Amino acid sequence: MNRDIKRQYTNKLLEDLDIVFGHILSNRKDLLSATNSLLDSYETLLSGDYPVSFGNSDGKQSVLLKSIIELRNELNNFQPETNGYRDSLIGIHNSTDELATVQVENDDNMITNEQSRQSEFDDQLLSDSIPTTSSLKVNRKDFEPSLSVSPVAFVSDDCHKPNSSESATNIGQNVMTKLHHFELFQNKLQFSKCYLCNNTILPLKTYQKCTKCDFILDQNCHQKIKVEWSILACKPILKKKFALNSNAIVLLKKCFCQIEQRGIEHRYLYTTNNNDQEACKLLDKYLGPSNSAIAISKLNINTICAMVINMLKRLDDSLIPSHQWNDFAKLSGNQWSNEEKVRYVEESISNGIAAIHRYALAMFMIHVKHLLVRNYSSHITKQILMDVFAKHLIRCPDVSENDNKQMQIKIFNVQADIMSALLNINIDFWKRCCEDR
Repeated sequence: MNRDIKRQYTNKLLEDLDIVFGHILSNRKDLLSATNSLLDSYETLLSGDYPVSFGNSDGKQSVLLKSIIELRNELNNFQPETNGYRDSLIGIHNSTDELATVQVENDDNMITNEQSRQSEFDDQLLSDSIPTTSSLKVNRKDFEPSLSVSPVAFVSDDCHKPNSSESATNIGQNVMTKLHHFELFQNKLQFSKCYLCNNTILPLKTYQKCTKCDFILDQNCHQKIKVEWSILACKPILKKKFALNSNAIVLLKKCFCQIEQRGIEHRYLYTTNNNDQEACKLLDKYLGPSNSAIAISKLNINTICAMVINMLKRLDDSLIPSHQWNDFAKLSGNQWSNEEKVRYVEESISNGIAAIHRYALAMFMIHVKHLLVRNYSSHITKQILMDVFAKHLIRCPDVSENDNKQMQIKIFNVQADIMSALLNINIDFWKRCCEDR
């Protein structure tokens, strides 16, 4: 198993880790189980059949393994259900700090090794280079600083000496196929230029881009095979392939931080620290093409509530009857007085709906309690919605995809998020309802 495959496998594990923590599983046990599983895979990669090479830093590798083992021991002893679970987080934080330090050093070693290996590769190419003609002129200032400009040409070992007319073609083909890896892209309203001819690539036009060094060529220059290719050596750019500075340990810390912040009664909620990007994704999902009939500029409390009710009515009537959704809609407006709203909620919880519905209604009120709902004007803009959702992005309990009834509950909770963000009710009323629950 060569070094590149090992690194790809390592990156895949870290990307999986990113996915797990990016979505923040709703159940603590599932979250801890997934974390342990990823740590097991990480340790197997380091010490088992697929050891990762950190250059000559065998000592650092053993320290990393030791840190992983200590972190797993802390996880096994972590009991979030107990009242004193915060104390057990101290050891976890210490272990992740040590693991982060070693991981950063290993990342630096890998980058240094990669740069050294690339330098040796350039030296080898330079020693085997073919002199180019003196009449060749290329404006080197047109290239990015990250691209090295050196007279390099590469010819495979099994090639015979070509004549002068074939030389340019063979040199260009070998350099383009072995040094650059081009793929077809489309310019989506971005400012891009061809690095060879310096012509602007118009919006919606296609172009060729090297996936290793971000070298850009328009279609005309890409189709031409010239000796100019012999001086365009590809310098791969080390890209961050996962979030948070490519450091999986930071993701671990984020995971434990979320566990620490969530109380027992709020296990299905998590905050996004005012992540506008996530808020935009949520809004695009709710107010996207499926709801394109309603223009954002015309949104208000009544139109959005009507939209939510229509979506909720598509659910099975056995879950929550439509007439109850009509009553729910009245909770979001001024049709009922506060006394009527209190009486309806109390009757629904005590007698009106089944246990599964009481759970849904209780979750709905918890959502409202944790949203800082203000008395916005009747005109609701997308920015106002973003301000609300960005602070408290609510996720539903993790359910089985094969369980239709559970999926209906999940849909209910998702749609309730919108309605809860638009409720124009005194926050003290909802707080009292939740406390009385």
